This record gives sequence, C-alpha cells and structure tokens, in this order.
Amino acid sequence: CEAAFGVEFRTLREFVARAMGDPKPPVMVEKAPAQENVHTNGFDIGRMFPVLQHTAGDNGRFITAGIVIARDPETGIYNASYHRLQLVGPNRTSIRLDLGRHLRIAWEKAKKKGEALPIVVCIGADLALHYTAATMGSQMPEHADELAVAGGLCGRPLPVVKAVTQDLIVPAETEIVLEGRILPDETVSEGPFGEFVGYLAPAEHMPIVEITAVTHRTKPIYHAINGYGRETVMLRKYVLEASLLKVLQSAAPIVTDAEMTAGGLHRFHAIIQVKKAGP
Repeated sequence: CEAAFGVEFRTLREFVARAMGDPKPPVMVEKAPAQENVHTNGFDIGRMFPVLQHTAGDNGRFITAGIVIARDPETGIYNASYHRLQLVGPNRTSIRLDLGRHLRIAWEKAKKKGEALPIVVCIGADLALHYTAATMGSQMPEHADELAVAGGLCGRPLPVVKAVTQDLIVPAETEIVLEGRILPDETVSEGPFGEFVGYLAPAEHMPIVEITAVTHRTKPIYHAINGYGRETVMLRKYVLEASLLKVLQSAAPIVTDAEMTAGGLHRFHAIIQVKKAGP
C-alpha cells in the first residue's frame, strides 16, 4: 500500500482523511481505454473472463473486485462501492446488497418507482477509486460524490467517459466494465460465499443484475479479490484508521495514533496511543 502511493502509512491515512475535504469532480473525455472493445449482444461474461470459484463451499463463480458505480435516483449523487456478483447466466448475475449500504438505499428508491437501477461495474480501476469504494461509515456520508472524492485522493480529477448503454459515466482507464441494471422485482439465491472472516456467508435471496454491455481494454487484466485473504482487509485498514482517528481526536485530544491490527482483520480490534498529561 505504501509503495503504491509512494508515501509511508501515516501520510497515506492523511491522504484518505484529506480527500473528503478536497473533492475533484471527474472530467469528461471523448475516448477511453475502457471502451477499446465493446460488446452489446451475444456475450457470455463467464466465457469472456476467468471468474473464479474461490472456495470449495462457494455456490458458483463470483466477481469479487468489481466496483459498482450508480447514481442516486433522487439526488443524482454518484456512489462507488464493492458488491460481489455471482454468475447466474450469460448476461445475468446476482448482487449482494446488504441492508444500510448506500447502493441498497438507491436501489430501494428505484424499486419504489417500479424502475431498474442503472449501474456500471468496474473491474481493474484506478487505485484511488478502490480506496474510495472501500470507505465506510462516517468518513463517507450518503451525500458525498465518491468519484469526486477519488479525485481528491489521487490529487487529480478522474477522467471519465459516457457509458454505452446506460446513462452513467465510467472511469476511462478501467480494464473491464459491465454495464447493466439492478432489476426491481427479481431475486435469486446468492451464496454461500467464503467471507473475509474465514467463514461461509449463508445463502440469501438477492436482486438480479441484467448486463446490457461489456466493454474492455484490448488484452484486459482481470482483477479478483479472494474473499478470505489479505487484500480485502488491507483495502480498509488505512481508511478505517483515518476514520477512527478523526472521531477519537475530536473527542479526546490526548489520542495521538491508532492501529487497526491484523489480529482483528484490520477492523474489529484497535490499539490506541495517547499522550499522558501531568507527571
């Protein structure tokens, strides 16, 4: 993580905290590497890409590193977040939408209107977008435009292009993009899936995504994140530390540092450093 950003970890946490206060809206471009190849019919995403079954207990093959970009039907604000997709057909997947997640809220708004929610799924995106999509809690409120925050994190506006079949924008330098819609009234059994805690998440009925187009670079790199592995927990380590320090230091100025430990999967266990007052 330090090598990727070219800074040591404390500065990386400062990057994360500062990005919220210095968003840089994306800039539109005419052509994009993400759209060097365009498929709008007759495609089978299971044949096109090496979508993995990660553990013996998984119920099929899952896209795990896809960053789902959607626009709130009421506010028009863009959201970017990780959601696993299970292949259920040549141009269909399920999508894991946990309660309380911003994408779930946007989908429920569209569902109330009887409409599908347009989305694009970015596989192999800008590193700043990966970190922004991994942000959770008070560091990323519902009204924050996460494409602009990603620009703040990397220090430059993200170049974007219009999607081919959906009224959305797509980060231009993405390796693979799945365009589609989360259907309002169709569900399918999703899971089990080996989660980051080392146990299988149980099967539940989840909405269906209908893929309307696939675009990609020539010879694209397919990015996968193993459900039970280091990468998925490391993505949130510095983000959560920045969030924790923001809350603690505003309440208790004697807090000087915090570590979300590996033993707690960088999420469930924290060590706090304080500066003692007095003798």
